[in-house]
Amino acid sequence: MSQCAALYYIHFVPYERTPIDVSAFNAEFNRMIANAANDTIARGNYFRKDSNQLAIKSPPVLFAFNPNSLEKEGWEKLGLSSKQSATIVHFVSKGGKFRMKEDLKKVYGMKKSDYNRLEAYINLPDSTTYFSAKQSQKAKKKDVLRVDLAKADSLDILKLPGIGPGFTHRILAYRNKLGGFCSLDQLHEVWGFTDSLFQAIAPNIFLSDTIPFKPLLVNTLSWDELKVHPYLGYKLARILVNYRDQHGAFQSLADFRSVPLITEENFRKLAPYLKFKD
Repeated sequence: MSQCAALYYIHFVPYERTPIDVSAFNAEFNRMIANAANDTIARGNYFRKDSNQLAIKSPPVLFAFNPNSLEKEGWEKLGLSSKQSATIVHFVSKGGKFRMKEDLKKVYGMKKSDYNRLEAYINLPDSTTYFSAKQSQKAKKKDVLRVDLAKADSLDILKLPGIGPGFTHRILAYRNKLGGFCSLDQLHEVWGFTDSLFQAIAPNIFLSDTIPFKPLLVNTLSWDELKVHPYLGYKLARILVNYRDQHGAFQSLADFRSVPLITEENFRKLAPYLKFKD
């Protein structure tokens, strides 16, 4: 009987449902969804930070630079990859050197587009300017040899092209007999010295002083001393001594020029050497 009553109650008596509050469940569910989204973003940022492929690169900044001293960060700022930058810095650290702009093209991994973009900012000469400067330096080295014939010793003269020990001895002996060179043209008076040889050494010789280091004291030197001078010799030395004995000491160039048998050529050559008072 009681069972029948229960079945009747279940099937025929209306059921009053109590409303359920699901707001707390919805809030917790939304919080879980938000946390999951944040975790996904965090994980994405973590892997992006460590991946060169996913990293967001800053736009290149162009500035004047010397590739021999620029640090890795500078190369990256110019827009090169981390790998390219490390390659260049490693090359320089091992003693490598960039001498001209075009040398940067030879770096492994350097793209033509990167070089074209950086070329105007490289603080190095281009290949044309670099090789032109090299040629100028070589030309200067070839002209470095300069010999002062007023003071040169045998070792200096031997450095001249085409001049051997024989010519060196003759040049020095003639300079001593003269009392010093007054002009480079006097080399033509050295025995065996040809015009072609003079032309060969002309760019390498000069005179720092054209005043003789040993003047010709015509009023005090004896005949034996005068006759050894290349511009006098036996005959003119005798004439000068006789004239001096008869007319007294020479007072000036005009007195000397008045001596008979002294030609214009003799006078021109001797004039720089003449000295009338001690």
